[in-house]
Amino acid sequence: TLVKKGTYKVSFDDQSGELTLWRGSKLVAKTTARLEEYKRTSFYAPAYKTKRESDGGALILTSVYLGGAYAVIGAGGGATTGSNMQ
Repeated sequence: TLVKKGTYKVSFDDQSGELTLWRGSKLVAKTTARLEEYKRTSFYAPAYKTKRESDGGALILTSVYLGGAYAVIGAGGGATTGSNMQ
């Protein structure tokens, strides 16, 4: 799912391991994730982490900070679903 720059509401259901991204009332993406404790090495934690798909490729969202832990995306092996944003 293509997620463009912007402000999103992120929620994580620890029972189902499901991470959802909302923009207003529109569901943008839903995927599996797992929580990973964040070991502080500095005062600030990045709000999200990305990696490059390949040399010169697109950035892929890999985790989202949820106050003390990161929700690591795709950790449950499920595929990301949702609608592309234009």
